[in-house]
Amino acid sequence: SVTFGVIGYADIVDYTETFTATAGEEYTKVLTVTTRNFMAVTSSRNVKFSGNVTHIDASVVGAGAGGSGGWGSEKGTASASGNGGCGGYVTVQDGIQIEANQDYPIVIGAGGIGGEGTAPLTTRAQPTSGGSSSAFGLTANGATAGTNSAPVSGTSSQYSAVVGTLGSGNGIGGKGKASSAGASAGEVGGAGKTLAYISFNETATLGAGGGSGAVARDNSHVRDDGGAGGDRGGGQGGGEDGINGNDAEANTGSGGGGGAAYAYNVTDGTEFKGGKGGNGAAGVVGIRIHLKVA
Repeated sequence: SVTFGVIGYADIVDYTETFTATAGEEYTKVLTVTTRNFMAVTSSRNVKFSGNVTHIDASVVGAGAGGSGGWGSEKGTASASGNGGCGGYVTVQDGIQIEANQDYPIVIGAGGIGGEGTAPLTTRAQPTSGGSSSAFGLTANGATAGTNSAPVSGTSSQYSAVVGTLGSGNGIGGKGKASSAGASAGEVGGAGKTLAYISFNETATLGAGGGSGAVARDNSHVRDDGGAGGDRGGGQGGGEDGINGNDAEANTGSGGGGGAAYAYNVTDGTEFKGGKGGNGAAGVVGIRIHLKVA
């Protein structure tokens, strides 16, 4: 039993075939393969091209940052929702010349992790930045993470809250909200600013920002809408769908949604909570492949 094929080419769909051979015999096999003119690379790997390719165009998208966590005061007096994570940057180049049958390494940046919500402040994990993606000599940086929302610095009594710092990136995340009374919906995340290839004939602004979380005076009102994620993949902020921010859409380079938060006094104590930020999305490399023969 002999298995052979053509594997690992960007311009040829992987093909394998198995047949039974007799030792000492000679065989001639003609392979009919399927070509393609576009490939989206979503995990780190090597790719190569056959001699049927004239040149390529590529867009490289860095990964999105994690959304920030929300915070609610254990005194039941103040809360602040988390910021949405920002989206990764996009780098595009057309007319790239390639060598046939040569391996080209592609690195896909990993999405950032969302920050922790209300917890003992010494143990809260901050959101992390997205990783950089690279291919064909091009690099696109990931988004830089901000910080979780928290009590105002120096106020150990926890009677006031402040929104954490907003990170930086392509699509900007929605800004969180602070409140000592009432409720407020989260902010919408921003769209990316640079077009990336999503098919041979289509482009889209990847690397959107995540929406920020809603903030409320109690756990029933926290269901005011979390901010929507930016177009093409940003994570929705916590709120309508739950206290935690939502993860960004996979392989869009977009940022995660910010966590929602609430804090209020009740007759038998206080209730308070801050949601976790959503995770940012990994990057992607889109390759438009110009073929000699389709």
